[in-house]
Amino acid sequence: VNFSGLAQDEYFLQVKHRNHLGVRTPSAITFSRIGTTYDFSSALGQAWDNITLTSNDAMVDLSWNGTVYGLFLGDVSQDGQINVTDLQGTANLITPNQSGVYSTGDLSFDGNLNVADLQTSGNVVTPNKIGHVVQ
Repeated sequence: VNFSGLAQDEYFLQVKHRNHLGVRTPSAITFSRIGTTYDFSSALGQAWDNITLTSNDAMVDLSWNGTVYGLFLGDVSQDGQINVTDLQGTANLITPNQSGVYSTGDLSFDGNLNVADLQTSGNVVTPNKIGHVVQ
């Protein structure tokens, strides 16, 4: 990502996607004109963890062995939480089934809203999840 005209300084970097819980760096990082690299996926500690919520769960372990981390999927309502509201939202969005769409309810990212998205939503709302980054 290119941040044109950004002054060389320290910044918190935050990433948010349409139906995921966002993450941010645990501390400010220096942005330089030469370029700055930051990899959230390399370790759980790469994302700020609000320990008042629960301990060390700002990202999901995509590898099942602690080598690749990513954003939690399923925040269909985009309220910073994944819960039954998102499941209901997905159910409402897939009726009727739709093709060729870009929607928060498309949890499989295949451009379709259908029962597969509802099944995914049902799987990710248990247990409920609260995001660590204020929306």
